[in-house]
Amino acid sequence: PALPLSAAGELCIPTAARAECLLALRAAEAAFAMAGARCESAAEARVAAAEAAREWLGDAALALFDSASLLDSSAEVQAGVRLACSEALVRELENGAWPDEPVDRLCAQHSLPRWLLQHWLESEPIAGLGVGALPDRLQSPGAQQLGALQLSVLEALASSQNYRASLTLRANTLVCSRQQLLDSLAADGVRALPSSLSAWGVLLPDGRPATERGGGLQNLRAWAAGMCEAQDEGSQLIALATAAARGECVLDLCAGNGGKTLALAAMMLGAPGTTNTGAGASPFEASRAREQPDSLVGTPDSIVPLAESAGLLVAYDIVGARLQQLQGRLTRACVPPGLVHIVKDGAELIALARGMPNGGFDCVLVDAPCSSNGVLRRHPSLRWELHETDCRVALPAVQLSLLEQAVSLLRPGGRVVYATCALSRWENEEVASAFERRFEQAEPLPFEAGEDGEAKGGMPPPLDDLQLCARAGGGSEGAGAGVDAREVTNSAHRGGREQRPSGRRERPAHFRWLLPHVHGTDGFFIARWRRRDS
Repeated sequence: PALPLSAAGELCIPTAARAECLLALRAAEAAFAMAGARCESAAEARVAAAEAAREWLGDAALALFDSASLLDSSAEVQAGVRLACSEALVRELENGAWPDEPVDRLCAQHSLPRWLLQHWLESEPIAGLGVGALPDRLQSPGAQQLGALQLSVLEALASSQNYRASLTLRANTLVCSRQQLLDSLAADGVRALPSSLSAWGVLLPDGRPATERGGGLQNLRAWAAGMCEAQDEGSQLIALATAAARGECVLDLCAGNGGKTLALAAMMLGAPGTTNTGAGASPFEASRAREQPDSLVGTPDSIVPLAESAGLLVAYDIVGARLQQLQGRLTRACVPPGLVHIVKDGAELIALARGMPNGGFDCVLVDAPCSSNGVLRRHPSLRWELHETDCRVALPAVQLSLLEQAVSLLRPGGRVVYATCALSRWENEEVASAFERRFEQAEPLPFEAGEDGEAKGGMPPPLDDLQLCARAGGGSEGAGAGVDAREVTNSAHRGGREQRPSGRRERPAHFRWLLPHVHGTDGFFIARWRRRDS
């Protein structure tokens, strides 16, 4: 079969696959070095690495060439192509230079699939950036075809996914205030700092704590007393975006193991540090003194009076097994009996919503299943398990379906909050836009931001070009860890007015993006709407 050859008769690896092939080879070489492989020379080590890379690529090496005749050819011909690929990779490595094409270079440098990097480049908030000066390390002829600021921010985002995520706690305000949690951690010798965005957040800059009783959160006095939960600050902001309040009926539609359910419960039961378990007993003692039911027993009519007083929080997940851990977490977190209703059946959920006095829930949170490409620093192997088709087609269909279900369970005037831990236009802005087109009664519910650029209502101000690029140095050790969002934000605001470079489109006020290299959180997208009364 015909193969692409250079003028010198050497096999040419297609551009789209070149960076990932080179990455596989470099990874193989690193693995040989770490294993202490005994090679007589550097050249021998490269050959061994190439052999390993060839094994990893396997049949995928053939797929690099869009040729049905090649795939249908004999085993001897296929083996020859594999060998040619191996030799081409060795030549790439011996050249000692990263690929010239900018996205290829970032792919190889930061161990990320090329399609994902290209997709980040084409998704908000990077896609809407203006054009500025390109960092010297990215200067190349191919770079001129891309927005310079876009490429610079892409590098910072890619770099941030290769550093360990910070460990963040959420102060459980049913038991203590954030300051009381900080004091308890200090007493155990744990260095802790208040986070800059969430009023509940506490950062542990040294990572997993070590105490005289042993390592890990479970050995902290604060953990034993139910004073905290491990939760990324961005995840805390998703709960805060609901503005859930006492007396409301709130639905966590994709509750999973209940991390955001616990945060919503704290919001619905009062201000930080206050309790609602009765006088004369701490919330910890009061919750331990009585048994927590698995769910409320009775018809929807019997549940409504509770919703009219203390409020009602419903936790639902289409995969009921995910909710198994929630009951124990509710007990440990001192959530009083009667507030949380665990639902594992869709018909029961619909009956519950229809039986409410206002015709549905006051607020529905849709923390949708997604590609999770915003949390790759926590799950490094996931980057090579993602499939572009799932991100482009399968997941958006599920996400839009969940939003449709959410609005059907919402009362007129109620709120719906949509969130993913993905940085993907397919799963974020395109799903949100499709929802708005399909449901005209869904009215954007903008987030507010303080005039001085500070976070307001638990949500950071909208991203602008200066803020996005403030950490676009790329490649510095510890990028994205412990970032003070206020410091970054203030650099982009003067006198309460955003300084926006010209040439980029406005981002919707009811959308928010959280980025590892800007906010120090995992990567998240949040959007919210209100259902019109009509």
